[in-house]
Amino acid sequence: MIPTFEAELVSYGLHVLPPGIYEATFEEIVARFAWNRYRRGLIAGLKDGFELLKAAGCPRAYVDGSFATSKDRPSDFDVAWDPVGVDPDALDPAFFNRVTGVPARDELKRRFGGDFFPSTAEARPGRTFLDFFQDVKFVPGKRKGIVVIALGEGT
Repeated sequence: MIPTFEAELVSYGLHVLPPGIYEATFEEIVARFAWNRYRRGLIAGLKDGFELLKAAGCPRAYVDGSFATSKDRPSDFDVAWDPVGVDPDALDPAFFNRVTGVPARDELKRRFGGDFFPSTAEARPGRTFLDFFQDVKFVPGKRKGIVVIALGEGT
């Protein structure tokens, strides 16, 4: 279940989820985060990306970014996907470029409206995307919640 937003960051103009990783179905993500037409447009891209990851064997994905806040018009969504069990030959090349070893971010934004990173890849030296996504970027030391969805169920 996705909890209500924390009020602590209201001075920054947005609310975030309390620290933690919250399990949700796709339907729960839609009910919680798609409260206006703009956000529903992002949900469509999120679902398309989830379907491609699921087809490649991805077991779960973590949702973050301004999409997982109270911001009415988030710039995008950020997803950290679990690479365990993923068939690299079945993975859409936009998710992981075999030459550069990183996602094709421009292609991901164009096709889906957000970013998808392998959860175990380094966002910063010594920090995986899964860990990095739980930081509030403009408040040093402050942690926030993210949402995890099991792909294959509810997508």
